[in-house]
Amino acid sequence: MPEPAPPVDTCSVERADAGAPVETGIDGRDRLDAYSPFRVVNYPCPRSPEVRTLQLDTDGIKLTEGGQLVRRIAFASGGQPVGLEAIATAVGDPAWINEVEPGVFEIGAAFVQDVGTSVSVAAPRVTTVRLLNREGVFFGGQGANVRFDGVEVTSWDPETGAPDEEPVDGRPFVLYQEASRLDILGSQMSYLGSDRGSAYGVTWRLAGSTGEVLDSTFDHNFFGVYTFKAADIVFRGNVFHNNVLYGFDPHDYTTGLVVEDNEAYGNGSHGFIASRFVVDSLFRGNHAHDNAGNGIVMDFRSDRNRIESNLVENNDKDGIVLLGSGDNVVSRNTVRGNRVGVRVNNLDSIGNTVSSNLIEGNHIGLQAYGGASDLDIIDNTILHSADTAMILDAPRTVVRYDEVRGAVRGVDIRTTTQMWGVQVSEVDQGVTVATTGIAQLEQVKVNARLQSLRVEPGGMVTVASSTLFPRPSDLASSKKDAWLPFIGVSAVLIAVMLELVRWRRERRDLPCPVPAGVWNGA
Repeated sequence: MPEPAPPVDTCSVERADAGAPVETGIDGRDRLDAYSPFRVVNYPCPRSPEVRTLQLDTDGIKLTEGGQLVRRIAFASGGQPVGLEAIATAVGDPAWINEVEPGVFEIGAAFVQDVGTSVSVAAPRVTTVRLLNREGVFFGGQGANVRFDGVEVTSWDPETGAPDEEPVDGRPFVLYQEASRLDILGSQMSYLGSDRGSAYGVTWRLAGSTGEVLDSTFDHNFFGVYTFKAADIVFRGNVFHNNVLYGFDPHDYTTGLVVEDNEAYGNGSHGFIASRFVVDSLFRGNHAHDNAGNGIVMDFRSDRNRIESNLVENNDKDGIVLLGSGDNVVSRNTVRGNRVGVRVNNLDSIGNTVSSNLIEGNHIGLQAYGGASDLDIIDNTILHSADTAMILDAPRTVVRYDEVRGAVRGVDIRTTTQMWGVQVSEVDQGVTVATTGIAQLEQVKVNARLQSLRVEPGGMVTVASSTLFPRPSDLASSKKDAWLPFIGVSAVLIAVMLELVRWRRERRDLPCPVPAGVWNGA
């Protein structure tokens, strides 16, 4: 007789097949979503004898412990949202859920909503939800709806009587996925999550999960919030502060976000970062400040986004960063007190527009390099840069009607660049065309303390209808205006060399530091 088939392991990870979703770890490497918390509702399951689950479906409530069904509870919702307090009353067992004082509920199990269920967690009946720091505890759902309104949700250590402040041991979290809707209004989500896939804090995940998040606070989580293949979520009027890594982190293939009037500060890395195909979204009116990383980042093909009217200041690294992302519009922002105000770099940073921004008091005002190209820089005001106002090493950059005032160096051109209607003043050095630079200057006004225009050996420049003070003596000869023939000759040379320079420069993906000692009087 044939041997019987081995028993099905219902405890295994839900998505272990080759088609499993791929998420990116904080080290930037892809990894399978090996941590799947919803597996705890698969029973019988002999593993993890301490794990309890409270599973709400459209027919009632199931309680499991140690992978075994303990009890079924008839509970009809009638298709309407069910209050958390009603679920606690129906269960009537503090081992799973317990109202320890009026409005304060402690949950010692995985609270899982099935497809088609809807739960309301709302003040004044519910004011606080404590997710006990026990194995397997989280609050989540698949294909479900939940609304947190005016409540505090936090991890809780029963031994200390306080939230769990150590994320390394796998803290509880909130996770809604598979076309779920998670709404959070006027609430606080604190001390949640750790470095496990999708268990970072508060997460919208898969199949266009969506929701609305208004006037809420996310603090001391591993990430403040995280999304993965979510869609059309509105984040407005929220605060993301003092999270272990990122404040706000929408991820792979999340689309159509509205991120408006939020604040991110004190986070261990970036305030706002959109990474890996986060597209067609709006970041407007946000305040990103005093973060240990950058203020606002579009990373790895996060294309066609608008970053406008934000205040980005005093971050330890850079202000607004377009990193391998294209067709974004960075407009009407105030960016000040960062290392680099606006940075555009890496391949795929193509066709971005930086316009009408106030970029003030940064070490470097604007920097483009490392494979970026086709950058439009229009009508920006770049003031009081500690070192250089603009470093341009992105082929086919166009700079129009910008004002540069107050810097050691004004504009450093390292590849094909057109400038017209630009004003540069209160600088030691005005415009420098590096050895690899090809520049067209038209209707440009430069007033420098030491040198208005410098062309390094091998660099090329044409100048038309411009005012340069002091006169660029390094271009002059014994004959008056001997440098003017560059206007005609360089027009032909530009056409010949453009593709050579493009080929050479676009295949580099290296940092572009400000070279020391360039301005040594040579």
